[in-house]
Amino acid sequence: MNTIDFLIAHQAIFLSVAAAYMALFAVGLRLHLSVVSDEFRFDLPGLFRRLSVGRKVVLIAAGVTLTTSVGSLVTGRGLIPKTLGLKLPPIQAAAQPTRKLLVFIHGWNGDEAETWQKFPTLARHDQRLAQFDIWAIDYPTYMFRRNVGISNLASFFDDQFANVYGIYERYDSIVIVAHSMGGLLSRKLLIHRAIAGASNTKYVAIIEIASPHAGAKPAALARALGVSRGFTDEMKSGSTFLNDLRDDWRRLSGRPPTFCLGSIHDGVVSAESALAECDGGFPYHVAYGHTALVKPDDDADPRYTTPVAHIPGLSRLPVPVLSQ
Repeated sequence: MNTIDFLIAHQAIFLSVAAAYMALFAVGLRLHLSVVSDEFRFDLPGLFRRLSVGRKVVLIAAGVTLTTSVGSLVTGRGLIPKTLGLKLPPIQAAAQPTRKLLVFIHGWNGDEAETWQKFPTLARHDQRLAQFDIWAIDYPTYMFRRNVGISNLASFFDDQFANVYGIYERYDSIVIVAHSMGGLLSRKLLIHRAIAGASNTKYVAIIEIASPHAGAKPAALARALGVSRGFTDEMKSGSTFLNDLRDDWRRLSGRPPTFCLGSIHDGVVSAESALAECDGGFPYHVAYGHTALVKPDDDADPRYTTPVAHIPGLSRLPVPVLSQ
């Protein structure tokens, strides 16, 4: 974890310490006491009146900072956005200009190279997908480095999609392929947009692989992701986040169809959880684990052919055989 990530992740504590220091500086470390009925008390109003204008400003700023810092500790929302300074990688454009986009969204503590391995490359060489720009999103920093939750990430993605990459002007058709927590993030993104009054009609499908719609096993999830149990609370069965996400998704007007895949051999997200709250899908019965589900060996691998077959609007060209 670098210094910036650490400071942002624990900003409430640092800001509280800074506020306390500012307050001590403002009063000059002096406590004005007066005797009333043989008892000592702090004459704080009198002290404040005697401070210079500059120290009054510093003291008020310290009070506001301290109050909001304590509030951020309680609510988990910091003064500084936890996604500050993060950026997404560029979109890989197709050979010819296109109005279709295929987005790969990995899960918690993953990255574009390790999570998907050959998958995006296979898609870029697939002539059926020549009409799509391919965008394998790689989070610039692991979520747990800044304690970034799914809701914060959804807001960050929406801002990047709309204001940095302008995908809603560039494309008429957007398909998401998501792994694990990436599926929950995709749904939260669309819910976030709907609440803000934006249209989701350009999203034509979400293909989710091993996404824990009904929760995951916290201990197994923590081991698989290499994080502590505290970072997996949003995805445990019965969590407030999952319950709210389920209810909000069911109420979402004009939501895109979802096709979901899981594995009976997934020790992190059960097949039942992966297929819950989905319009269609089925479990693999071969021995694919949670992370192996999105690592096809080649373009004939079911882990590639199955999700790709459910991308709307594909041409009927044959799948190319890539040289090994």
